[in-house]
Amino acid sequence: MKEVKSRRDYVVTLEEWTDLEKTPFDNEYEVHLQIKNLYTSKVIDVLETLLPTFINEDDHLEVIHYRKKQSIQYVTYIKGEYFTIEIKDGLTSGYNGEGSNGLEYVLRRLGFSETLAAIVYDKKYDSAVIRIRK
Repeated sequence: MKEVKSRRDYVVTLEEWTDLEKTPFDNEYEVHLQIKNLYTSKVIDVLETLLPTFINEDDHLEVIHYRKKQSIQYVTYIKGEYFTIEIKDGLTSGYNGEGSNGLEYVLRRLGFSETLAAIVYDKKYDSAVIRIRK
């Protein structure tokens, strides 16, 4: 497991996703809003509209991102104090490309630093879970 801390109240972890039988693609969390089957730019457009409504600057947030590069499956959860948004497809990680750039952009818009958001480019595991919390 890799932990990076840029400030005392932020925690980032990247770990190998070993329990592939337990899949977050079957709605692991109570989801209030689901975004799926959109390209990266469209996901960002939707989030740009929604996030100011749901999130205040001081809110505690957790972003959980799962990737299975072999089967090209990616899902991201944005969990606030009163809501959970599930994003299937569009935001990716583990390589340099549009989807990873999109996830980094979303993390930055949520208030995470450039240093923390750069975890999306880490290629250490093909099947991985990234957790970022503030």
